[in-house]
Amino acid sequence: MPEIVNISQSQTEVAVGAGQSATISFDIVNIAGRPLEIGLEVRPPEGKLPDWIGVVGDDRISLAPSETRKIEVEVAPENAAEAAEILFRLRAYETALPEENNGESAVVTAEVSAGNAPPPKKTSWGLIAGIAAAVVLLIGGGILAYLLIPGGPDKMPDLAGLQIEDAREQLDGLTYASIEEVEVTVSDDFSEGQVAGQSPEADAELTEDTEIVLEVALIPEVTNPIMPEVIGRMERDAVSRLRAIGFGRGDITIDRPLDPAANGTVTQQRPAANTEVTPGSLAKLTIPQPAIRVPDVRNRSVSDARRRLENAGFGDRMITVNTPTQNGASGRVTAQNPAPNQTVPKNSRITLTAPKAGPIRVNVCARSPYAGTWKNVDRNTRDVTRVVLTPLCPNQSQHATRYTLRMFGSCSPRDCDWGNTSARVSSNHLSAKYDQGFVVRNIQMAMQGNTLRVNMVSNYNDNRPTRTSSLQFRK
Repeated sequence: MPEIVNISQSQTEVAVGAGQSATISFDIVNIAGRPLEIGLEVRPPEGKLPDWIGVVGDDRISLAPSETRKIEVEVAPENAAEAAEILFRLRAYETALPEENNGESAVVTAEVSAGNAPPPKKTSWGLIAGIAAAVVLLIGGGILAYLLIPGGPDKMPDLAGLQIEDAREQLDGLTYASIEEVEVTVSDDFSEGQVAGQSPEADAELTEDTEIVLEVALIPEVTNPIMPEVIGRMERDAVSRLRAIGFGRGDITIDRPLDPAANGTVTQQRPAANTEVTPGSLAKLTIPQPAIRVPDVRNRSVSDARRRLENAGFGDRMITVNTPTQNGASGRVTAQNPAPNQTVPKNSRITLTAPKAGPIRVNVCARSPYAGTWKNVDRNTRDVTRVVLTPLCPNQSQHATRYTLRMFGSCSPRDCDWGNTSARVSSNHLSAKYDQGFVVRNIQMAMQGNTLRVNMVSNYNDNRPTRTSSLQFRK
C-alpha cells in the first residue's frame, strides 16, 4: 500500500466529562508528490464510535504536494454519557482509491467521566453579615433579650422569585435601616423584575442598623450575530468563522459542484454576508471541487490521445487502453469513456478503445493479377500513398476469390497504416470498405493495363461533406 500522507497529532490521551468537549489536533502532510483529494473519518480499532466524536468542519480536503493541513477531532459527550474509555484513530484516504491509498494516526484514548460535580454554592455576603450579627447578639446577651421581648425581632423574609413590587410590600413595616435595589444580569431562571438575590438571607434578624440589598433580575437584550463574509476563503477558515458566531457542525452544509477552475475557496454562501443570523438558521457554502474537462481524443493515435489526456489533468495510471482485434482497424482511438466534453472529478479514470488490425493470412493462388504493393503515381499526394493486396483462395491451384486490402495514408513523419480489410472479387474489379469510426470509406479498384485505378467515396460522421477520390497506382 503506497504512503500518500503522514499524520501526526498533538496528544494521544484526552480526558473529558459528560456535557463538556475537548479537541485533538492532527497535522496531515501530502507526501505523494501530486495533488490529492482526501477524505477523513474517525475509526475505532473495533466496534462503533458514538456520534459525538467526529472531525470538526468538512470531512473532505484538497492537498497540494507537500502541503500540511491541521485537522481537529472533537470529543463532546452528551450530558447523559456514562464513564468509559474510548479508543479511536483519524484515517485519511484518497477519495479515488480509498482502499489502496490511505493512512492512519496513532491511537487516541478518550477518558470520559460521567457528569461534572456541581460547583460549591457561594455563601452570600448577606448571610455572612447575618451570622456575624447573630454572633454579636449572642455575645451581648441577645438570646435573653429575644426571650424577654414579646414577639421577638423582625425576621428577613424569603423574597427570591418575587416581583420587586411584591418584595417591597413584604418589607413594609419591618425594622431595618435602608433598602438598596441593584439590577443584575441573570440567566433564564428568572424573569425581568424578579428578586434574584437578597441580603440578609431569609430568616436573618432585622435591626434598626440592617441595610437590605435586593438584587433585581435584568434580562439582557439578545442581539443576533451578523453573518461574516467568507466568499474567497479556504474551507477551513470559512467553517471556523461560522462556528465562531454560533453555527454547529450540523448547521453547516457544503455543496461541491465540479469546476475545472476550482481552487478550494468558497464561491457562494447563505445567509448572505452582513445579514442577521436568527436562532435555528442553517448555513450553506458552495466550494467547487477540482475537476477535468474531458478532451475529445477519438480518431487520434494512442500516444497522441495519452498526451492530450495528461495535459488535461488525467494521470498516466488513470488511463486504460483496450485494443481489440478488428478487420480494417487503424490502431486509432474509436471510443472513450467518459465521453468528450464531460466534466469529471480529478483522479477519475478514463478508458480508450483503439482496435488493432488482425493477422494477414497469405496464400499463393494460381491467378491473382491484383496481388502486390502499389504506389501512388503522385509522389506528393495528400491522400492514399500505398495499397497492398494479398490474394486469398481455397487452394493454390485456384484463382483468388478475395484479397486482404491494406492501405496507407499520407502522414508525417511516416505514413498512417489504415489496417486490414477484406476486398471481394467481382467480374472486373475489387470492392472493399473501411469503417474507421469517424468515416466509412467505400472503395472500388480496377486494372487498366499496368495501372491500378482506385475510386474511393468517404462518408464522414461529423459535419464534413462526402469526399470522392480517384487515384492511380503502379507497382
